[in-house]
Amino acid sequence: RINLVGPDTLTGADIAGIWSDALGRTIAYGGDDTAGQCEPERLGSKALACDEARHEEGNQQRRRNHVAAIGRTEAAEDVHQRGLRPHAGADFGQITSWFADARVVAITSDLTRSYNSTVVTSNGAPKLSAFTREFVCVQRGADGTAHERIFTYDRLSVLGDGRYQPRYNLCPATDPDINGTETPFSPWYPEGGGISTSDPVGARWTTTGPVRWDYTGATRLIYDSSTQAVPVHGGTARGNGKVCVTWLEPNGAGASVRKRGGTAMRWEAANEAKANGSPSFGPYGELRGKDGAWDDVNEPSMWLYAGLYTVQLMHTSFSADTRFLIACDVMSSADSPGSAATLPCDSGSVAARCGASAVVFSKQAGPRATGSVTVPSGVTLIVLANLPPGEVRTLVAQGGLTIITQERRASAGNTSPGTANAYGRLVVGVNGAGTLTIS
Repeated sequence: RINLVGPDTLTGADIAGIWSDALGRTIAYGGDDTAGQCEPERLGSKALACDEARHEEGNQQRRRNHVAAIGRTEAAEDVHQRGLRPHAGADFGQITSWFADARVVAITSDLTRSYNSTVVTSNGAPKLSAFTREFVCVQRGADGTAHERIFTYDRLSVLGDGRYQPRYNLCPATDPDINGTETPFSPWYPEGGGISTSDPVGARWTTTGPVRWDYTGATRLIYDSSTQAVPVHGGTARGNGKVCVTWLEPNGAGASVRKRGGTAMRWEAANEAKANGSPSFGPYGELRGKDGAWDDVNEPSMWLYAGLYTVQLMHTSFSADTRFLIACDVMSSADSPGSAATLPCDSGSVAARCGASAVVFSKQAGPRATGSVTVPSGVTLIVLANLPPGEVRTLVAQGGLTIITQERRASAGNTSPGTANAYGRLVVGVNGAGTLTIS
């Protein structure tokens, strides 16, 4: 999830309300019961997952669960996918390209309008001149492993001369493992107690321990649902899934990482019964009071929709041209994550690998017809994103690399009836290591 002061996170009930407003009749939310679906991993996030329309229900639910683990997956994209007109106060942007088969799901979205809507702008001034998101999910088994690999690449053109700071928020259900050096923030709470900015408005609070931690040298987060020591809010069953999220851009000294939340907050007596122990922090560290969504979560299978912590990834210095490149490895708790790294490529592209999968994106928004990428040993599947749709490409493997698939035409198709995809994708199987050139 990218926040610029912060659009609201949409729940299922929120989406149902938007449908009701648009259609002029009551639309009920059916709930999150996924009994009978293929759900080998239960992962945590407060972001509502993306309902991948037009695909079989089992794969649909599995992708929702996995994508949620990386934080913001635009629930609004589902609304646009089905042709619903935007809510007047919360414009969601639009999907500009869509591709899905048994191996790969790839979506390109223009989210500029979402962050310039009347709900989130200050004094009507826009925050962004552009925001495009690339999303690629390599589904389980496609690269020869039992893992799913999820890549996101965000391109933001930020206005305000540093007034707005993009933050990539990840919301694990319980305390994640973040590498690097952790430093608890002190003091734990402001002298004299803090003041809540939402329900319960004006309530004072203290803590029994830290509620913010800063990290240096951190490169990844691992959330393993099977290691939850004591499930909170009455839950008894542990999960069986693990996710490793690696931030590839920003990275090193250019990345700032912060965690907020936990159960240490304590409220004044009038609000103790309802609010004590709730995570209570918004995405920008503002004190939100009790978290109503969290109060209703009482088992790990429901923690997908409410994170006990928020981990924030930020660039250490402001740039109007802001990028986030994230690789997410989803697996059984018994497995180990694969290697995640950027790959050498041509100057007009951005490339990354996660385990046996790799993706090549266009650096700038818009299609590109040529390029190259250096493929390391161990990668078996490459997704070439942002190609001109429907066109045949020439692929040349050099060094010790061998192409083992026959596809050469980039996908075409529509994002919705009558709206052609802006980009095409080409999925390439490979063996060995070397350079792949596209023309």
